[in-house]
Amino acid sequence: MTLPSPITTVSATELARILAQTAPHRADSTVWSKGAATLLDVVELRLHAVTTDRTAIAVGTAHLHETSGAWHAVLRDTDADALHQWASSRGHDEDVRLVSDGQRLDAHTAGSGLHLPVSTAYPVLDWRARLAPYLRNATASPAGLDTDALRRWSTSGDTLWLDATKPATAVVIRGERFVGLQMATKQTVPAIRVPGTDPATPLGSAPALPLPDRDSHHTTLYTEMLKRVITSEEAVTDARQAQDGWAATAHIHAAGSAYVANRLLAELEQYDPRRAYHLAAQLREELDLGEFTDIAREIAYRADLDPAAWRDEYRRRKDASLSRT
Repeated sequence: MTLPSPITTVSATELARILAQTAPHRADSTVWSKGAATLLDVVELRLHAVTTDRTAIAVGTAHLHETSGAWHAVLRDTDADALHQWASSRGHDEDVRLVSDGQRLDAHTAGSGLHLPVSTAYPVLDWRARLAPYLRNATASPAGLDTDALRRWSTSGDTLWLDATKPATAVVIRGERFVGLQMATKQTVPAIRVPGTDPATPLGSAPALPLPDRDSHHTTLYTEMLKRVITSEEAVTDARQAQDGWAATAHIHAAGSAYVANRLLAELEQYDPRRAYHLAAQLREELDLGEFTDIAREIAYRADLDPAAWRDEYRRRKDASLSRT
């Protein structure tokens, strides 16, 4: 016998609020496709909207009028946005009835309705387990700033640091019916020295959250660069045995470039995971299109360099070398 799907009733205003609060922290679909989603999670008389982009977790909570049971549903980004727009267009005092059977989410008011597919391909984030260790270690006396005060710091630089009395890997952000977790940014400014004390220790790098299904673009590119180093080493050996010095040199340069690319990508991930994932996706697209040499040539011209001279010099050196053999 199939059990009836739970029915949940929530204010349209509250539903729109938690979707709007969490949307900025949802992953970009071009960078981490399976993170480009919003989790709706009902437990007791609370509806949680949850998003993450690996560097942050955002949880918006709405109190329910009633619910007949617990349930959860994952909506891809476009469907979550559609639900937000629909809920925002409802009247201030309208209630929304939500019903999900695991395949579809139905949202109804007295005079309107919306039907959205529930994604079964996206992972369900165990957000409580991810937040718990950070919440347990949060300071007992947090300092509060309203958003207007935070906006005033926007002209102070791209990134601001919140110093703690002990090393911190994340910042817990609390608000009314909202909790967020933001991974800390590595401090690159000089450590502050207070007279009469030892120099302050700069914060260490904070890795991205260890979430499942790591971004495929980043992982693939990172692995390909390592593979290129190893295979180029074998190619160098083969070229030397064939007494093809120019081929050996080309493979050595390819191995060195791949090694540098791998190291730079790994280091960027430590400083700015979000930028590393975006860059990996962009580079993957450029490599797949096969237009990266044209892009490199345009970059050189914009930098007032002369790629044509580099090509001519290479040909002269190769022709001179071959003429001596």
